[in-house]
Amino acid sequence: LETFRLSNPQLTAQGQGAFVEGAIDAVAQLAVPDLAVLRPEWSGSLQAEAEVTEEDGRRVIDLTGEGTNLNFGQAGVGEALTGRTLLRVLAEEQDGRVTLQDVRVSGERVQAVAEGTLGEGVTDLRADLSLDTLAPFGPGWRGALQAQATFREAEDGQRRLELTGTGRDLSFGQAQVDGALAGETQIQLTGTEAGGVFTIETARVQNPRL
Repeated sequence: LETFRLSNPQLTAQGQGAFVEGAIDAVAQLAVPDLAVLRPEWSGSLQAEAEVTEEDGRRVIDLTGEGTNLNFGQAGVGEALTGRTLLRVLAEEQDGRVTLQDVRVSGERVQAVAEGTLGEGVTDLRADLSLDTLAPFGPGWRGALQAQATFREAEDGQRRLELTGTGRDLSFGQAQVDGALAGETQIQLTGTEAGGVFTIETARVQNPRL
């Protein structure tokens, strides 16, 4: 196709390229004023441009975008993505395995970078997360957090989560605890996931006041 364009009040899309099965080579631009048209619990707007190529069963997507007031129906996420959020995704898919080469989310309150592999029996993800404030995630929550996490395949169909992080002036709305979390707090968390159920194995919190 030299060019195509689709426009209505819900979305605008245009693109050009080859859309041949097994040999896709195309560029597309998309603008969605209200993400609720995709899922009722979603909200916010999104503009994105994506380049998709495919060769020998390997599909690559290179996407950049900008969202405003994004909310995907999960508690705390919408508030954390208030304002302008920049998105970047470079990934490839082959034989049901997705390799995230570069995934970045940069907003006014949250910055995240992720890479790794996602798929049945091969999951191996790494991520860095920086939250300027925890206020969106619960009443009385505040403070900043920087963390690194891994999520990998383990035995018996389980996946293992390991997280280490540093918080500053943390508060979780619990008067008997919050005073002890002033200043710098070190956090370590390990757990497993199976069938969508997370089990926390160990959780350690270290602060000079504790």
